[in-house]
Amino acid sequence: MNDAETTLRLDIANRLDALNEALERLEAFLEAEGAPLKLAYVARLTLEELATNTIKYGYDNPDEHHIGVVVQLGSPATMTIEDDGHPFNPLTDAPEPDLAASAEDRPIGGLGLHMVKSLTASLDYQRQGHYNRLRVVFADGDGAT
Repeated sequence: MNDAETTLRLDIANRLDALNEALERLEAFLEAEGAPLKLAYVARLTLEELATNTIKYGYDNPDEHHIGVVVQLGSPATMTIEDDGHPFNPLTDAPEPDLAASAEDRPIGGLGLHMVKSLTASLDYQRQGHYNRLRVVFADGDGAT
């Protein structure tokens, strides 16, 4: 298998219907490559959570924007997400959810990002020019094909 066969590139317009199409492509790619079920689950959840947040909160105008995604299988598997939305570092800008609080007392939001952080090996954020770039490294062994 060469690198081109183990890499998926997605260009997602900032609309939820475009995200659904991208999630289907991601699932088909992972299945065709024989990716472990745990990786398929975590990769889908990660893309859905991060791209949904970008679509909902990343832009102030109704213009079409694009979210670029590169998924690379291997040991470890990685996902890089790039967008031209507002600067947002999920490692420092997102409040930590109060997991000890009851569901009724907890503010809405923050749990999805917390789940992504807890299910992945690492997240690395950079702001380059007008772009947010987040590199997700999946748990070692989840990406072996």
